[in-house]
Amino acid sequence: MFINVASLRIRYECAGEGKPIVLLHGWGTHLGSLYPLIKHISSYRKVYALDLPGFGQSDFPPNGWAVSDYADLVLDFMAKCKIEKPDMLGHSFGGRITIKIAALHPEQIESVILVDSAGVRQYETGWKYKLSRILAELGKPVVDRLPNILRKNIRRRFYRTIGSTDYLNAGRLKETFGKVVSEDLESLLPSISAQTLLIWGEKDDATPLADGQLMANKIPNSKLVVLPNAGHYSFLDQPALVTQTLDNFLRH
Repeated sequence: MFINVASLRIRYECAGEGKPIVLLHGWGTHLGSLYPLIKHISSYRKVYALDLPGFGQSDFPPNGWAVSDYADLVLDFMAKCKIEKPDMLGHSFGGRITIKIAALHPEQIESVILVDSAGVRQYETGWKYKLSRILAELGKPVVDRLPNILRKNIRRRFYRTIGSTDYLNAGRLKETFGKVVSEDLESLLPSISAQTLLIWGEKDDATPLADGQLMANKIPNSKLVVLPNAGHYSFLDQPALVTQTLDNFLRH
């Protein structure tokens, strides 16, 4: 289904009956990545999931958007669909949006579920990171003189080293990506008053477990569940454990 929100054509799906819950996907994916969760939760709740602007079949944002722009879009979507006080689940980038809404618009949602969420800045201090930054600055004049194919390969290796391959793959969303990842939401965490469940893959290397532990310490009414042998897509790596954890939380 499609709906016009803030002059953008937004694809969304709605399934199930009962109390509403809104699901927000991660960067570079679309609502289809959440199908296992949609299918399970819709057996006892009314589930809404949307392709965020720039992803899936939704329109691209008209310019470089920040997290607040996405949060406003989700709130407008909820208003158009007459979704009142839903629970909100955000994976990765969707977690950023959820944090922003929960902290700044607490009256709009019932509870929060953050799954391998992004949102806190990782201030790396290791030698590998520092060296890569130095080489990036010193090496730019040299790299720029290299043949195009070789230059692209060197830059790709560099961005992979510092964990920024998403930037290379952002395409039309590069300006948006820059705004999104540069914002540290840590200061908003203590303002989240809603009951919060954090689900984290023990082996998540995109948003490390340390991020989840920090969020759990900062969000007052929160609980962290760590999933063994699971990565950034913990709900795909450990589906049974995730659905059991969600059921215990949502069916209270």
